[in-house]
Amino acid sequence: MGKLPQVVYWYRGPVEKPKQVKGRPAGYKFVDGFSEQGAHGPCYPWMTRRECLLDARKRGVRALFRTEARGQEQDQVAKAG
Repeated sequence: MGKLPQVVYWYRGPVEKPKQVKGRPAGYKFVDGFSEQGAHGPCYPWMTRRECLLDARKRGVRALFRTEARGQEQDQVAKAG
């Protein structure tokens, strides 16, 4: 079986998500946000890592997470499936 095609999700910054406590809304929290890079810039909406993995699974591809830290890229590969 060959390798799955991959989609690259770039780290964009914090994303505000609702927080739940015992099934009730309890404010908001910040989590890492990722998105794909389009021809004219970042694609919206930004998603959490989990949302990216679910998106990749729906599309039948592998999720590759990238961040730029201190001028050099750091790759993190996650298998969707």
